[in-house]
Amino acid sequence: MCLSTLYNKTQDADHVLLKNIQSLRVADGHMFFTDLLNREYRFECALISADLTGGSVIVDLGNASYE
Repeated sequence: MCLSTLYNKTQDADHVLLKNIQSLRVADGHMFFTDLLNREYRFECALISADLTGGSVIVDLGNASYE
């Protein structure tokens, strides 16, 4: 199983938003991330990059909020 880490703006330990992400989806202008425990998190953000083999997803939250 390959899990990912979600980062804000840069792949740096100080910018980690979520760990153990198993899936993501986009709907209604938001990105939804589900972790290993099936908890879902919603972000209003822009995708910067996704390294699916390296296990990292980088987004830009800008001034947006998240739940």
